[in-house]
Amino acid sequence: MKQIICFNLLVRATFLTAIIVFVAGSAVAQYGAWVPHAVPSGPYPQSPVEACGSGCLGYARNGSSLVLFYDINQSQWIEANLGTPQQYHSMFAIGDVVCAYSDTFLIAYSAITATWDTMRIVGTPLSYTAPPYNSPLGCEQRLAVFATNMMFYVFDAEQGIWKKYAYGYPSDFAAVAALDARDDYAEMVLSRSLGNPYQHTVYSRITKTFNQINSYASISKYAHGYIGMGAVSGNQGEYLGYCAATNNFSVLTLSDGVDVTYGTERATSWGVHRDRSVDDGTHSFELYCYDTRLGNWSLDSATYHYDANSGTEIGAPRGGDHFIRFGSYNFPPAYTEGITTYSGQTGQFTTINPTIFINQGPSVSFDGSTIFMEGGNSNVLAWDVLNGRGCSTSLSHDIASNCYIGEDYCAFSEWNNGSDSMVTQFYNRSTNAWISVHVPQYYASSGVNASDAAYVMPFPVATPLALFYSSITNTYTTAAFASSDLVSVDVKGIFARAFSLDKTCLFDAQSGIIHNISTYYGHASIGDTVAVYYEDDNTIHGYSGLSKNWTSVTMDEPAYWLGAKGYIGLIATLKYLGYHKFYAFNGLHDKWVELPYSGTYVTLGVGERTALVVRSDTMYAFDPQAAITSVQNITHASPTTFNLEQNYPNPFNPFTNISFSLPSKSLVSLKVFDLLGREVTTIISEILPAGNYTRQWNAINMSSGVYFYRLHAGSFSETRKLVLLR
Repeated sequence: MKQIICFNLLVRATFLTAIIVFVAGSAVAQYGAWVPHAVPSGPYPQSPVEACGSGCLGYARNGSSLVLFYDINQSQWIEANLGTPQQYHSMFAIGDVVCAYSDTFLIAYSAITATWDTMRIVGTPLSYTAPPYNSPLGCEQRLAVFATNMMFYVFDAEQGIWKKYAYGYPSDFAAVAALDARDDYAEMVLSRSLGNPYQHTVYSRITKTFNQINSYASISKYAHGYIGMGAVSGNQGEYLGYCAATNNFSVLTLSDGVDVTYGTERATSWGVHRDRSVDDGTHSFELYCYDTRLGNWSLDSATYHYDANSGTEIGAPRGGDHFIRFGSYNFPPAYTEGITTYSGQTGQFTTINPTIFINQGPSVSFDGSTIFMEGGNSNVLAWDVLNGRGCSTSLSHDIASNCYIGEDYCAFSEWNNGSDSMVTQFYNRSTNAWISVHVPQYYASSGVNASDAAYVMPFPVATPLALFYSSITNTYTTAAFASSDLVSVDVKGIFARAFSLDKTCLFDAQSGIIHNISTYYGHASIGDTVAVYYEDDNTIHGYSGLSKNWTSVTMDEPAYWLGAKGYIGLIATLKYLGYHKFYAFNGLHDKWVELPYSGTYVTLGVGERTALVVRSDTMYAFDPQAAITSVQNITHASPTTFNLEQNYPNPFNPFTNISFSLPSKSLVSLKVFDLLGREVTTIISEILPAGNYTRQWNAINMSSGVYFYRLHAGSFSETRKLVLLR
């Protein structure tokens, strides 16, 4: 396995801000403002790329050399000039990262470091069309990723730089099996011709390093790492675990293994088991468990005697997000003799001994994040693996279904055939207790919609209603609809919603309160913490999950489009067959902020804490924290003299930044030398346009001591000292 960091070039923009003051009208608010920037002039065609994240947004138009970013932490627009007109293929934004790529360059902005960086693309971009990006470019909260047939690129927002790794393109390359960025790692998995192992290449945000391995295992994406399995030969399998915290792989080779592949994409625990007959009636059971947070395999084993008439049997293991479990069953009659759980948090196995009959009546068996349900015949056990405790409830009806498990709660429904009522029961981890509610009977397993905070289930009976539950308050409530209503449901963040054609019920799981809204179902939208709607075309309403307040505004034009995400809602009015005015709802401060009409509408976007509206002459970023009384026009200013600045930080270990300015297009050479005058590395040697630049030097393989860096640009030359201190 290799662990390599490749040196990369960092180009950051500095900028001057020119303030042009005029009466801003209703575009200005005390809390939140639309901050304008002139759309770059020139022959730019339409089909722009744009993306809105949480801390920043981005925009570019094909045929332009400029990529524009807005950073709400800095409350300003930032221009990145790539020097020549570009054809942009895609742009994505999540959290504090915006990234894009053109035919020539990668570019990304970090709201953590308030810097942007570019890197020239080497090689041909790999073809990758899997969701959610359908592109060789992708990003997450603090990482972005891109790949060609020569390089694996990663943008680390904590450092604000692109990095590249020459991974060695396999000659028998078949396809890209995975290419993605998660919160703390990025991965690329390439499949090869039949019989050859996959090539795994990874980057860890924790260690700031790359790593690589060839393995027969494919990949299942987990949190804090990933797992995979594949056949080596015959009945021999290879099981691979990757841990982002250590940036290491762990390989388990096993014959006759059966994987336990339960859990969601936030899962960390995974297991492999095998059950083999040792002699007549005696079995050997082994369970190997891996958690991406721990980065190692744990083993639990047992033997049991089994025949057709009596004895003990160990059932197939099941998995939740952060645990694996298996049960041993004594028969006849069949009941659980013990349930053993593996905790991904501790890496330890624990056995509990409930008595749960499983061969009679209804049964319930379901696994969630850190909770599981197991039951049959007369009782159901909910067990909190994280805290090592649980609680049972009675099971007294013919049918049990509608199971759901969130982070802190679980639920199921039970009823009798022919009955006119149904019982739904909820277990909450914080109270370690069950509560129940009687509701009209309806088998609606496909109708349940739930999140970690909220649960909603519709009942289209004679008098339709919706059942809501909050895991935060551990309370439930119901909402009634008209007899002719067809009720649909959805959830997002702290909200659950039930709606018909002319009524919407918004349930806030933090307060446990239902808000009744009389509006057409298409006239409302919910984000994680805000909801917006219009009821009579001209009156708009915004609800903040932070303040629990409604804020309303009456417009002079009819509403036509709306959307919500995170803390921001956006509504557009319609006039002359096009979007006219825009109103942003700021869920952080309970404010509607109007953007008056000007120019022709081009595109829009909504992020967790940002929004973007682009018109033919001006583009506007909605900043929820801004409070301005003038319009800002950010302009890019070229330097007037050559300059080489002192590196920062200094002393450093192992990264330092070297900044310089070019008043005109120049052939630039930037090199580092040791005390004896020997060249250590060439940081850059190429022609650059006028501008302000920063290069990062990674001295991870150098010894502590004094070094010198020298800039040659045209007839200009200057040398400065820098100190590596480990």
